Amino acid sequence: MTKEYNVIWDKLLSEERFRNSTTTDNHRNSFQKDYDRIIYSSALRRLQDKTQVFPLQKNDFIRTRLTHSLEASAIARSLGSLVGTKLIEKRIWDDENAIERKNKLSSLLEVSGLVHDIGNPPFGHFGETIIREFFKKWILQRKVDIKEFIGNDITDEELKVLFSDFIKFEGNAQGIRILTKLQRLNDKHGVNFTFGTLATLMKYPWDSLNKLSENGKFGYFKSEKAKCEEIRKHIHLSNNSKHPVTLLLEASDDIAYLFADLEDAVKKGLISWSKIKNKFNSENYCDNNIKEYIKKNKKFKNKDDLICMQNFKIIIQGYFINEVCEEFIKNHNEILSGKYEGPLLTKSKKTCKMEKIIRSLCVDYAYSSKEVLKLEIIGNSILTTLLDIFVNSMFNLLVFYYKESDGKENKERENIFNKTFKRSKSKDQKLFNLISDNFRDEQNLSYKLSKKDFLYKGIQLIVDYISCMTDSYALNLHKQITGNMLL
Repeated sequence: MTKEYNVIWDKLLSEERFRNSTTTDNHRNSFQKDYDRIIYSSALRRLQDKTQVFPLQKNDFIRTRLTHSLEASAIARSLGSLVGTKLIEKRIWDDENAIERKNKLSSLLEVSGLVHDIGNPPFGHFGETIIREFFKKWILQRKVDIKEFIGNDITDEELKVLFSDFIKFEGNAQGIRILTKLQRLNDKHGVNFTFGTLATLMKYPWDSLNKLSENGKFGYFKSEKAKCEEIRKHIHLSNNSKHPVTLLLEASDDIAYLFADLEDAVKKGLISWSKIKNKFNSENYCDNNIKEYIKKNKKFKNKDDLICMQNFKIIIQGYFINEVCEEFIKNHNEILSGKYEGPLLTKSKKTCKMEKIIRSLCVDYAYSSKEVLKLEIIGNSILTTLLDIFVNSMFNLLVFYYKESDGKENKERENIFNKTFKRSKSKDQKLFNLISDNFRDEQNLSYKLSKKDFLYKGIQLIVDYISCMTDSYALNLHKQITGNMLL
């Protein structure tokens, strides 16, 4: 059976790409090359000005989406190395490639941790909610106009199917889109990541029309469905089963953000160290050995709350990493067969209660703080306004184009298309031409498209543009377009 596991893991750690790599060096494995491909990208740099918890911060201590991603990447790399070591010790990997496999697993988790949030819109996870809510309302408000444009015989259910990707918008799916298409290097394959990395990043390996997406989670848009299915088929992943390494990635993400968000709350004075310590001491949430260590160690008698919190984070993070590794190894066979239902952190009896209390402290003192709530309201106003302006302008251009080109021959239709979308005379045309050339080139809007396809691709172009904005860019564009001074 061990030999069979070696074969399965080699498929899971697939170094195949849609386009063969042209690099010839052999001092890096393919996942390290993935890391080097993305570290210089604009998509990754944008994360330095995207919200983790506290939007639009002037304090450089507080984490952004980029600093969170770097921390998640470091934890993931360590966890991968630890799991690889245990798999070798348990002789689950027992051939001459075992050490190399361990290094690949660690590198795969490192790059996956770095880019796992690359598709998140401005203003954190709340930005995802804003986009979803906008499209739910917009479709209801413009339903008559949309039906008149497409054809009155289209049903409400068919409209839901057409707009499903936007009604349920997911940053995870947008991340796959960025990596496979929008962040171009040389061709249509985006950054041309390995199949192993892309499969690991599909936290929810189904599209928005799958019944499993009813909870609002899915892994890729219909525009990337064919590519994603090809990747999963190549790796031999069964329907709807997560890549086993995804479970380790999710645990790394949780460990990184739970402690970091609580640390940021301490830094901002939203919660004291004594409240955190008392919570762990007063309830049966913590390993008794850890309780005793915190009680006696001089590190936790420091008068500086932040130093105490940081020492606490180091100890408990290490504890969590070890327990996640043990949970993974203990359930290895079940995980590889796709039968394990995670997440690893909450399935482990030793960490589930501690995770719950840390999460509750974050909810009570960080996520629901007045500062966060106020800035989320501002974020809501900014994104909703931008979506309203750009989506309606796109729809206006589509209606105008199809009305003007109705019944015309191809050559004349092409001329009308160029006049509509390649000039900047009207306000709607000016707004369209503000959108990045890179995004417009990827969508390749054409006079040959059907109304349904053009509407889907046109709206997706707006979503690409707005979801890729940084917090500050969105704020400044809002000011420029509306003249409103929100901050």
